[in-house]
Amino acid sequence: MSQTSLTIRGNLTAKPERITGSKGDFTTFRVAVNESYFDQAVGGYVDGRTSFFRVVAFRQLGTNVYKSLSKGDAVVVTGKLRINQWESAAGDTRSAPEIEAYGVGPDLRFGIATYQRIPSQRQQQASWRNQTAEAPADPWGGEQDGTPDGSGDSGFVPREDGESAPIPSSGPLLEQTG
Repeated sequence: MSQTSLTIRGNLTAKPERITGSKGDFTTFRVAVNESYFDQAVGGYVDGRTSFFRVVAFRQLGTNVYKSLSKGDAVVVTGKLRINQWESAAGDTRSAPEIEAYGVGPDLRFGIATYQRIPSQRQQQASWRNQTAEAPADPWGGEQDGTPDGSGDSGFVPREDGESAPIPSSGPLLEQTG
């Protein structure tokens, strides 16, 4: 089976959108890719056409994209190109290209990023067992704050837009400046 893989670099045109569908939860976002070329008459690079790509990210990648990226962020997307076809209300067959993302990350040419590694489910369960073995049983999972370690730290911090973002350390994209 052959497939068309590609990598694009561009900027998000809007905040990623989280959708619950028949195939499970996923995140969609649009990336604007600006072409530029060297013009000898001008003596430098000039802007060319702008192309827009719809990107879909499933499972944990989709969750991380939704929690990490915002409008205007410079990103690098690697994925599989596919053409979606559907029938319009007028009975016409329509189609549109879409990228199913394998990986999404910040374009570090334009800023810096902080990463937080997300522990696997097995690591989380082992950590939970170790912490509960050392402490007396508490029906609330901590000091009545709902967190496994009783620290009150859910692993996320509130952002200015009311959403929550991962606490920085090493792992998926948290923040980008520049």
